[in-house]
Amino acid sequence: MRSIIIAFPDAAIVQKIKDIMMSHNFPIRGQATNASMALRLISPDDGGGLIICGARFPDMAAIH
Repeated sequence: MRSIIIAFPDAAIVQKIKDIMMSHNFPIRGQATNASMALRLISPDDGGGLIICGARFPDMAAIH
């Protein structure tokens, strides 16, 4: 896996997850507290990765 993006509306949750992932040597590409920030971190040239995120953000929600 090339990179991980962590996105949740609560910055404290983002930091806790980031700390756990980094303690196990997972590569964290970025962190976001809203959906638009998370989308900006995605790069089609990255070669793949994982987004760990919540279902609802102030600016966007997952499809029901």
